[in-house]
Amino acid sequence: MNRIRFLHYILFLFLLPFAVFAQGRELSLQESIRIALDQNLQYRSAEKSLDITKSKMYESIGNFLPRIDASLIRNIDEKLMEVEMPPMGPGMPPTKIAIDFTKDYMAALQLQQPIFTGGALWFNYRQNYYNYKAEEQNYRKQKLATIFDVKKTYYGVLLSEELIKVSEEALHLSERLFKNTKLLYEQGLASKFQLLNAEVELENIKPKVLEAKNNCKLALLAFKNLLQLQSEDEIHLRRGLQFIERKFALDSLLSLAKNIRPDIQQMHFTQKRMDKLVDLSYSAFSPVLALAADYNYRRNQFDWDVNKWQDNYTINLVLSIPLFQGATRIFKIQQAKAARHQVDLAETAVNTGAALEIKKNYLNFHVAIEKHHSQQKNVERAEENVRIADLNYKEGLITSLEMSVAQMNLIETKIINLKTLSDYLISLAALEKSVGIENIN
Repeated sequence: MNRIRFLHYILFLFLLPFAVFAQGRELSLQESIRIALDQNLQYRSAEKSLDITKSKMYESIGNFLPRIDASLIRNIDEKLMEVEMPPMGPGMPPTKIAIDFTKDYMAALQLQQPIFTGGALWFNYRQNYYNYKAEEQNYRKQKLATIFDVKKTYYGVLLSEELIKVSEEALHLSERLFKNTKLLYEQGLASKFQLLNAEVELENIKPKVLEAKNNCKLALLAFKNLLQLQSEDEIHLRRGLQFIERKFALDSLLSLAKNIRPDIQQMHFTQKRMDKLVDLSYSAFSPVLALAADYNYRRNQFDWDVNKWQDNYTINLVLSIPLFQGATRIFKIQQAKAARHQVDLAETAVNTGAALEIKKNYLNFHVAIEKHHSQQKNVERAEENVRIADLNYKEGLITSLEMSVAQMNLIETKIINLKTLSDYLISLAALEKSVGIENIN
């Protein structure tokens, strides 16, 4: 007996993974967002753009450090310098002597260290730093867009699943109405027209059930594509459509958006970057002071013995003063100032557009709340109307057509109620995105 139980246990462990696989993967909204942020192509592309700007920022830091170069020179051919010597005696011609001041082989190390550049290196670094901070906000913007897309498609799948249930409920009601009408017809209490009408209503509902299932499949495919999942993967969404009422003031949302909304923050850092561009253009008028050092070994013939080489070094302070470069520096300053003013205009447009978007989503959100509350009352009234109509129909007080109208009104009301609930959740997600946060608590 113990051996049989042990074999059953081993068989259970072996089949467990297949059973889990058959059930499919269950995803919550937060898990779906996490998967999308890990695998969504647009979001990952924005992440790579952020890495590029970060590398450029670190690259500009390297300009502060010394530059060291190594070189090995082999002199292949040269023209020797001739020195004219005075005559050795009266009446004798002068003598020309060729002197070789260079060596055929030279190995050297050169060092260059900027000391003062008029702030050019610093302004260049700060410009790249603010460019990185601006790209960071663009990265956040893409993240918020991805989260909103996940929420929208997630709610779309949940809505399509609920519509399947409603369409199947409509089919069940039509089947029950047809059976009751057929029973009354056999008892002589309903006409053939009433029976035919109930049958037609039943046949009309069947394609709607199939359509609802197909719409659910399409919504799932769109959801899987957004999360970069395989189309054949079996997934189930954990939570149904739920109404969780949120309350907040418009003024507080507008104030919050000024501090965290990505495009507003992006313009803020872009302004700072353009300020440094103006400063950088002015630094072109400044002299440049640098340290240059050179250490080398020279020899006419190559030899591995370093002691046979002649060493030499030079250390220089180099002061470079830009005296005249045409009018290029002045025009670059004008261009930088114009670009800075252009950014100010863009910032005004961004702030205005952001405020308008938030107000629009805020109003749509409250309209969605009112619609949902109103539609819930309509569902309650339609359910009560169907209950009363069912009692009256059994008593023969109303026709099957009137009963069918009451049932279809209930189904239509439930569909509208589900859509208003989905609209409410999507409008909340849109409001979150427009403010610049992932979730409003």
